[in-house]
Amino acid sequence: MKTSLYSILCIVIRLGAVILGVRLLMELPALLLASHEQTGHWTGAALSLVFLGFLALMLFLLWLFPSGLARLGAGKSAGQIFESPIGTDDFIHIGFAIVGAVFLLQGVAITAYEALRLLFNKDISGGIAATAPLRVENWLPLVKGLISVGLGAAMILGSRGLVRFLRRTREAGLSSTRQQED
Repeated sequence: MKTSLYSILCIVIRLGAVILGVRLLMELPALLLASHEQTGHWTGAALSLVFLGFLALMLFLLWLFPSGLARLGAGKSAGQIFESPIGTDDFIHIGFAIVGAVFLLQGVAITAYEALRLLFNKDISGGIAATAPLRVENWLPLVKGLISVGLGAAMILGSRGLVRFLRRTREAGLSSTRQQED
């Protein structure tokens, strides 16, 4: 595969936008719950939601237009071409698997920590607090960790399917001769 530093930087920028976008979606339920419980117009949770909306817009723009940032990062070597024995689909497959592994490992760490915290918090507090049901806010980090584990495992195991899906969506509407050239 022939590629350049510029194209690799574009891929990395888009990959970073995807990772941050998924993290943003994972934080959204907790923020919505927090904003629902607070009163007033410009509470901390409402400001966080506005900031997350701005961040989502920036991530969307980074996904659509990574070239400006990639040109700044590549500098004069943006046009230099080098060859690699790894094909494009394999490269994307490896990227999805790495992102999945990061989500999986972070999810395992978060899940283990939160499960132990809930277990020991209930045992240590004793008395009325030990028998009282835990609030939803206490379970949200554990659920977030489990979602991260599931998402990471799905990305690792389904990365080839994601590559095929991306290729189909990228080539949708192209003529058959154009598809054979790629």
